[in-house]
Amino acid sequence: MTYAETHPGSAIPPPYAQPQGFLPCPDQDGDGSQSTPCGSAGVSVIGWLPWEDLRLQPLRDGAGECLWYAVSGNYKNNPKVSLTSDTDGQFVVKDAGGNTVAGADPSGSDRAIAIVFAPGPPIDPPGPPPSQFRAPGSALGETQCASTDSAGAINQAVNYLETLSNGTVSINNSNGTEPASGSGLAAGASLPSNPSTFLSAPNVADTSRNPVINDTLVVITPRDFAPVYERMDRWVANRVRQCLTTSFSVPYFWAAALGGGGSTAPYSQDTGERFGRIPEAPNPTATDPDPNVGGVCFKDVGGAADRGGGGGGTLGAKWYFMRLMTLLPPWPLGGPHPLGSAERPANFWSSSLSASLLDSKETRPLTEQT
Repeated sequence: MTYAETHPGSAIPPPYAQPQGFLPCPDQDGDGSQSTPCGSAGVSVIGWLPWEDLRLQPLRDGAGECLWYAVSGNYKNNPKVSLTSDTDGQFVVKDAGGNTVAGADPSGSDRAIAIVFAPGPPIDPPGPPPSQFRAPGSALGETQCASTDSAGAINQAVNYLETLSNGTVSINNSNGTEPASGSGLAAGASLPSNPSTFLSAPNVADTSRNPVINDTLVVITPRDFAPVYERMDRWVANRVRQCLTTSFSVPYFWAAALGGGGSTAPYSQDTGERFGRIPEAPNPTATDPDPNVGGVCFKDVGGAADRGGGGGGTLGAKWYFMRLMTLLPPWPLGGPHPLGSAERPANFWSSSLSASLLDSKETRPLTEQT
């Protein structure tokens, strides 16, 4: 997960850029470098593993073949979509018996984020012609793994990744379809299905012991991404805390109750709530002129000024409105709430804000005490 942890998530310069979370596009000609942009926003793509961008030497399997790679459209780095630690992957993985290895949850929360394929040697049933022909299609320049000829056989997924239809499953690994349909794709092409389904079933043979599929898959799941999610969440919590500290003249407001009016649009404050989500709209009064706490502060972390997360932002502002929580100072029960107070302690947020994000992928709390 080094790439996702260390590469900026947006072109916005620090400190506003989302610092990590995205994965590289596939390589379409086997030279080791990702080919960007790759497909349309949100659409998954398949191609060669971009080992150069991962700062690796060319990686090959036991048959000497370079590795293939598929990345979910929600996680690829160009073009980007809003990405949070609750963003679902777009791949389902099954075995030869039809059992779901990744993506069994109907909500999609455990779908795979990316897959690396070791294609193995060509599978050629008895008699001509060969079914997996891996040669450059023209005199165009050969690369470390393939060729600059995008139409050449050496760049076609179907010549590396197989289909299995055994009466239990019907999956085409060269294009991610279930039931298997269509032909394979050229490296760098967009996958036709969402979610796409792949088969993890190396070394399956027919009744005559002829190999049918020999693809070995390494599946990257949300659980594997946990360290990246934590860094994403902590960064957002810190950015919002800084915004609350510096952007509002009178930043006193009630929290949005977890099960109350603040749990749905417009995520407004609930009178008397000292723990809950940071409200988007704290119902400003004459003594509290600041119009939109959440909108301003979530725009500051790359989302839009509304809950939709649009406006070119790289973060899902709506998700963070629903997850970021604040613990207000322990004023005496029944005592006056300082809404509209002319002053605030200089260290109000730095000493009193507990930004807690619920990582629903792992159903565990993430707490940043500041």
